Amino acid sequence: MLDLKGLNSHWDRSNNYVTIALLGRLKGEQHDLQHLIPCSNSTLSGINIRSTIQAHLELKRQAQLIDGPAISNHEGILLSTKYVDDTVHELLNDIFQSDHSLFPPSIDSPEKISYSYQCFRSFRRTSATRATEVGISTNDANTISRWQEGQNKKAKKSSSSMRQHYTQFDLLIKPFLRYTSQM
Repeated sequence: MLDLKGLNSHWDRSNNYVTIALLGRLKGEQHDLQHLIPCSNSTLSGINIRSTIQAHLELKRQAQLIDGPAISNHEGILLSTKYVDDTVHELLNDIFQSDHSLFPPSIDSPEKISYSYQCFRSFRRTSATRATEVGISTNDANTISRWQEGQNKKAKKSSSSMRQHYTQFDLLIKPFLRYTSQM
């Protein structure tokens, strides 16, 4: 879902945060087919989001890619989930071989890496776990993840609180920055 054109068009060096652009409409959104996520420039765990995105954009520009999926091959073709999973598994297996103490005790073999880590859910699960571990407020976590957002299909009513129902998510910045800075 990471959108290269959106990343380029929302790149702003003057902000104290970086805007991640996802293609597609997310839960509770009624507008454009692009979802914008303000992220802190760097995280508590030491990930420099700004420089990582900047380096990625520079690599894509060198390949003359400025539009399309940001996670793509050198021709701009979207990488499949299976390809990304296989690549992540290969990297995690290398890390496991060099220092398996970096993994939870339940991961005691390379075979369990493939079973336990998939890009479809691992990134969300890791984010939720980290948010709980560092004490992100429930309000911020629910706002970011839209866990209380949704539709009651029979009643055609929102299941979220009225406050969350009427919040214009594309104008929120501070909850996203508090959340991403603690990751």
